[in-house]
Amino acid sequence: MVGHAVVRRQARLARQLDKPRPKKRRLRDEAAAKTLKRNREGVLNGYKLNKTNATAGGLNSPIKAMKRMSHGSRPSNA
Repeated sequence: MVGHAVVRRQARLARQLDKPRPKKRRLRDEAAAKTLKRNREGVLNGYKLNKTNATAGGLNSPIKAMKRMSHGSRPSNA
């Protein structure tokens, strides 16, 4: 029974691949490919060096939290 389900799923996926893709999806995929081409060197370096922007995000989060908490407060010298 499991084998039949796998075969049916593979057939459905094959039919979907044969259909022409909608224009919006095609444009989105083309834009993503263009972005990857433009940033190719940085993307490859990220994989080679195993680096992410997590450190910058980690520093940015507390700053944003402080900004949110300070809304509505007045300066102490006013």
